[in-house]
Amino acid sequence: MYAGITIRHLVADTFRQSIASRLFMATTAAIFVCVALCASARIEGKGATTPKGETELFGGDGKPLSGPNPKPGHVSLGFGAITLPLFRDAEEEVLFLESALAKWGAGSIGVLLAIVWTGGFLPDFLRPSSVSILLAKPLSRTTLLIGKCVGILIFVSVEAIAFVGGTWIALGLRTGIWNSAYLWAAPLFVLEFGVVFAISALLAVWTRNASAAIFGSIAFWVICTLVNYGRFVMHEVYAVAPKEASIPTGFVGFVEAIYWLLPKPADLAIWLEQTIGAAREFAIPSSYENMMDIGGYHPILSAFSSSLFAIVVFVVATRRFAEIDY
Repeated sequence: MYAGITIRHLVADTFRQSIASRLFMATTAAIFVCVALCASARIEGKGATTPKGETELFGGDGKPLSGPNPKPGHVSLGFGAITLPLFRDAEEEVLFLESALAKWGAGSIGVLLAIVWTGGFLPDFLRPSSVSILLAKPLSRTTLLIGKCVGILIFVSVEAIAFVGGTWIALGLRTGIWNSAYLWAAPLFVLEFGVVFAISALLAVWTRNASAAIFGSIAFWVICTLVNYGRFVMHEVYAVAPKEASIPTGFVGFVEAIYWLLPKPADLAIWLEQTIGAAREFAIPSSYENMMDIGGYHPILSAFSSSLFAIVVFVVATRRFAEIDY
């Protein structure tokens, strides 16, 4: 009973802390701008397309193209402030816009911004002047840490839902095209954030320093990304030219072990692009395409092992918190 009440209060306190931060206004403004741009989108005409059953491009006049599109379509944003030529049909153009939003807003850049934004919450909470009152009550330290972390995850989830859901609804109402796959961007964003946030939580408990939690977790994310890409590049080189590669078998096994042990942010990013259809709009690295061809890319296993890593790290963080003297 006390644990549930404590967690609810800590979640509410986290929301108040988040809303009071300067970055909340910046992220809210960014979400509003993105939703407003989507609400102002207008598609007129159509670009060069290949109708079903055809093998060649057709122009806006419905005839096969033999030169420039005689009736090119346009997509406008900002209520006409930005006008671009339409190189595809309306559905593909909406998919392109959603893919760009997911790739940059709900992808790696969004995750890093969320880490910077929330990185100071736990260190502030764990300072002796802040947490000593709570520790004096008959509450377990595990409950306190879980409550604060759950509050941060819920708040980031709300922001992700607002961004993805808002832009999806705005584009749908404006264009009449509802790409439900785009909605997967929100939970996949929260998954990647949660994995990186586990490291931030561990560093916050260990150091009680906001800078260490922020920059340490970002550095760890970069290392994991390099290992992730490095593993696929290694297999690409080995598969294309095994004799010239001269990669020791022991080294390959070592890289595989590290790859499966650590989180896989690059895998999660590619999975996001594949799930929402962004892979049709943005090129996937050739190393990933080769691994997909030979069956070496397993997004669900990557997500599972990354989540398991985050759980283990969080358990270590709670045990460390239980041992700290205040």
